[in-house]
Amino acid sequence: MFTADLPLATPVEQVVVVTASRAPEAEKDTPASVTVIDATRVERLGEPLLSPLLRLVPSTSLSVSGPAGSQTQVRVRGAEANHTLLFIDGIRANDPAAGNEPRFELLSADLGDSIEAVRGSQSALWGSEAIGGVVAVRSSPITGANAVAEVGSRGFHRFSGKAGLRSEKMSAGIAAGLQGSDGINAFAGGPGDREGYRNRTVRAALTWRPAAELELGASGFAITSRSEFDGVDPLTFARADTLDESRNRLAAGRLSARYQQDGWTVSAGLSHLDSRNRNLLANTEQNRTRADRTIGQVQVERAFTTGTIKHRLIGAVEAGREIFGARDVVYGGFTNQDRSRSQASFTAEWRAEGGPLVTDVAVRRDTFNRFKDVTSLRGSALAELGGGFALAASYGEGIAQPSFFDLYG
Repeated sequence: MFTADLPLATPVEQVVVVTASRAPEAEKDTPASVTVIDATRVERLGEPLLSPLLRLVPSTSLSVSGPAGSQTQVRVRGAEANHTLLFIDGIRANDPAAGNEPRFELLSADLGDSIEAVRGSQSALWGSEAIGGVVAVRSSPITGANAVAEVGSRGFHRFSGKAGLRSEKMSAGIAAGLQGSDGINAFAGGPGDREGYRNRTVRAALTWRPAAELELGASGFAITSRSEFDGVDPLTFARADTLDESRNRLAAGRLSARYQQDGWTVSAGLSHLDSRNRNLLANTEQNRTRADRTIGQVQVERAFTTGTIKHRLIGAVEAGREIFGARDVVYGGFTNQDRSRSQASFTAEWRAEGGPLVTDVAVRRDTFNRFKDVTSLRGSALAELGGGFALAASYGEGIAQPSFFDLYG
């Protein structure tokens, strides 16, 4: 591996988690079961894809259907693969065009600098899919530039770079990467063909502070990938050395605003995700799916103190809409469909900290236009015992809305 660095500075700061509560908090003060894989560890481990790093998270199982780039599923505390919620730089990234599963096989190491995993049901905070837990991929602003080049056996290659600048009022950063491999023959019993993959990723973020109380932000990412795999014989339906291939595109963007003054914090965000998936056999398209998700949210926080107890009250309103489409060739269009659905929610959270005790209670009401509404609860407490020991307890409920395939076949 060859690495070229121009003056690079990464911020040194207290470890803060952003998904164990609706407001950021120090890792040591959260009652939730949290694992943070920081930027230093991500860089030193040098994995080209982020998914293998999740093996470091307790109570987490990782299964890969084939060589690198193949379908990758993460199960937290025994939950199903579509019961883990994925955020990428604050954008809800589960793919509605692929059964609401997070597309972990698409996440190259160029997409984020650190990983945050919260185990246990978190639907009272984040809604659907957060049954097993939440995984957040985050990128941090840098000053300077960095470039990486790697080559290896079986045609493996990786080229990436990132650059950024920071000032008192603004920070901006961009990163891009290209990687791939010719792969191996995953089908035993003959010479066969190799199952390789290609992945191209770009991400960008901008933060501007026009005033001390106001922060405006924009972020986004785009991923295109191609993965080759072995499927089944179309006549016998037996496992065979076929020329199956999946081509995927996932892109998203988010605009945000945050205002803080006199113990009040008001934030708003608008995000949009676009997904396109195509399955081919010997370069002939078999089927494809597409989906778009738009979510808007407003959150109000109030921090205050009564006696020796610090309080934080949070209220959040969210509304979203998903559009889904499916087309097939192999069945003559019999499975074609165009569907849409919408969702809205209200979340309330109360956090209190006094002496060695931290408590957190949250309730969320989700309303859906295609199926039954639901209310989720969560409560947790952390007691510092001294000597580096602490006692934590939590209760949480999780929900998962049916996928478009569950609803319509």
